[in-house]
Amino acid sequence: MRAEVKRCTWLLLLSGLVFGVGRLAAMSPESGAVAGAFYGVVLNGAPQTGFALLVLDADARLYMAQEDFVRLGLARAIAPVMRDGVALVPLQGHPGMVVYRDAQQLSLRLEVEPDWFAPTRMNLHAPQAGRPLPASPGALLNYTLQATRSEGHAMAWGGTQSLSLFGSPGLLQLNTAIQSGDGGAASWSRQSGARVSRLATTFLHDDEQHLSTWSLGDAVLQAGAGVPGVRYGGVTWQSNFGLNPAFSALESPALFDAARLPSTLEFFLNDRRVGAPVAVPAGPFEVSGLPTVGVNGTVSVLIRDALLNERIVNVPFLNTASLYRQGLHSFSYTAAWLRPELDTYQTPFVATSHRWGLTRRVTLDAGATLSARHRSAGVGASAALWGPFLGNTHVTWSQALPGAGQQWGASLEWQDTRARMGGSYSHASPRFALLSDSASSQLHTRDDVRFFAAQALGQNWGSVSISLGRLSDWQ
Repeated sequence: MRAEVKRCTWLLLLSGLVFGVGRLAAMSPESGAVAGAFYGVVLNGAPQTGFALLVLDADARLYMAQEDFVRLGLARAIAPVMRDGVALVPLQGHPGMVVYRDAQQLSLRLEVEPDWFAPTRMNLHAPQAGRPLPASPGALLNYTLQATRSEGHAMAWGGTQSLSLFGSPGLLQLNTAIQSGDGGAASWSRQSGARVSRLATTFLHDDEQHLSTWSLGDAVLQAGAGVPGVRYGGVTWQSNFGLNPAFSALESPALFDAARLPSTLEFFLNDRRVGAPVAVPAGPFEVSGLPTVGVNGTVSVLIRDALLNERIVNVPFLNTASLYRQGLHSFSYTAAWLRPELDTYQTPFVATSHRWGLTRRVTLDAGATLSARHRSAGVGASAALWGPFLGNTHVTWSQALPGAGQQWGASLEWQDTRARMGGSYSHASPRFALLSDSASSQLHTRDDVRFFAAQALGQNWGSVSISLGRLSDWQ
């Protein structure tokens, strides 16, 4: 066995020698070119494995074989020079590279900037969720029952029921409520006075490939810029990022840096190391999806290179649903009828809303509604201002029977891991009206001022909050 190992070792050494001699012979004086030699290379202070073929031309300009240049990890695009079928890269005269050659020791020392290497991008939170298995047909019934009794009145009964039927086509939900209307027992008979109300009937179909959901039936319109939160019956197509458990709409902190040598990254939160170390090659690198905890704080990244040189980079983060990660877009399109009462559908309308992650710190909102007697459109923006402060501003225009109107407002919020506080102010013109506002309403809000604060009390103790507000109208 040892004889076999020795024989293999000698064969590898002999093949390496023959390969080197062959490359060197290609540059020998007999072929009409200047002589070359194999040098050991030290790159940014770190010795490299193997050797590199170096050649000096008649003007003493230094060249390196292109394959050795690439093997060192250097990615700068430099036009090669052909010599006897061998591609050579000139080493001198380039900004960001300093060359030291020791002809006696056959040693080459290169000092290059990080941008000479190829950039690296990685996302620490990029696992891809598998495709969900087809749902088997089934049903689920949830219900609640309650009884109340007060002095001078008979006992009253009530309850809610939610029936879900699901399968590969989608999910059908039926929500109802039963309440005794005369203080007697709830039943299905008219004599008892019990009332059965249909709260909502909705069919949902998910599109996992495009992270969107179709809904047909009763729902509540999500409030946004230019779009009020109203109950309706109709059809909606909207983004649904929750269909992919590995997908996050939040802007996670990212590290943008560069290394002159292969390095290892370690992450620290509150002076404790979290996660596993990550290795990055030499060159510029971007590492997104850094670990976080709580609402805001700082991730400390320890960068240790191959020569054990260390430095720390601090990356602040802010986790809030008000900000989308850069480049993300969500949408919602609705065609429906308003549902002012449980058994009443009226006023057909269409509505749309959108959100864009413009930058890592700014998210834009836009929305609009249109009906036969009403139109509205609005825009807004949320931004991470400084530290843990988050700002928001919006403006909405409307056109209805009373006339044209406008509303604008702004808010400022401070939030930490255990506490948050802030305030908001909005002002509306006398004729401003949204889709849900009645033209005959006698109360039109003019100014809305609010302040709030909340503090977590600790584990298993819940939290305490306080809010103050003031409304004024045009009467």
